[in-house]
Amino acid sequence: MPNYVQRLRARTLQSRLALTQDRIRRKVIDNAVSLVSTPVDCIRLVPRSHPVEGDPVSWICEKADVVSVAFPPLENVPVRKIRKDKETNLYQMTSLVSSFEDGEQSKFFTCQSPIEHDVDVGDLLVRVMMDDNTETPTVFLLQVTELLGTFGGREIIQSKYNCTIPTVQIPQDVINTIIKMIKRRQRISF
Repeated sequence: MPNYVQRLRARTLQSRLALTQDRIRRKVIDNAVSLVSTPVDCIRLVPRSHPVEGDPVSWICEKADVVSVAFPPLENVPVRKIRKDKETNLYQMTSLVSSFEDGEQSKFFTCQSPIEHDVDVGDLLVRVMMDDNTETPTVFLLQVTELLGTFGGREIIQSKYNCTIPTVQIPQDVINTIIKMIKRRQRISF
């Protein structure tokens, strides 16, 4: 057995008790989050190329999962519409309005999900809302900017993350992935 595993073993009654309590607390918190959360699509984007300023110019879509996310109360949040272009037959997403880009993009939302979900910095959380009055879906995009954790005695017992609304142009392959997820969501109806 490696030395670091021996060092991590619980040697005292307090450390063994803390390890057991951490696992119980994590399970209780994750169950509570799962009960109040909303299933959303999580798309992991890997930057393909960076300009000098640091923002990605283009991305590669590496992973697309469904995760359970508990959102804070959402009011006056910029949303985007997905429309199909009749000439090119491609789906397009509306861009954000310039008033939002002027100063409110620094506003962040703290979301929470069970620990077993693999959410990382840079991931896009896509919440799709279908309305009976419109034929195209409304999309709410959040990009994970910071991971937050609550620690127990020996383990992380709660995971949260700060998210902001991305103000960059969404690439066509990401829009196509979102469309596939929307169609899948309509088939499995959640």
